[in-house]
Amino acid sequence: MLNPERGFVSSANQLPADSSYPYYLGGSYPPYRGWEINKRLSAMENITPQDMMKLQTDNYNVFAEMRVPVLIKKYGCIQASPKMSSNILKYLKHGT
Repeated sequence: MLNPERGFVSSANQLPADSSYPYYLGGSYPPYRGWEINKRLSAMENITPQDMMKLQTDNYNVFAEMRVPVLIKKYGCIQASPKMSSNILKYLKHGT
C-alpha cells in the first residue's frame, strides 16, 4: 500500500485478509487491539520513536472496557461505589 489516505498502515494481529481471500486461515483474529491502535495513531501528530514504543507496550484492553460494565450490570456481582467500580474497571483494562 502506497501513501494510504489515513496516513499510516497498522497491524495488530487482525484478520490478515478480507473475505475475498479463498483459503482457510484458521485462528482467532479479535479486532480490539487494532481498533485502539488505529484510534491512537489517528490522533497523533509528529510521531516519535518514543511515541511508538509507548504505543507498542501499552496493554489497554478495549474488550474489557466494553464488556466489564455489561457483566457488572447483568450479574450484579460487584456492588460497589462508583469510585470503586471505576478502580475495578481501570484494573481490568490496564492490569494495574
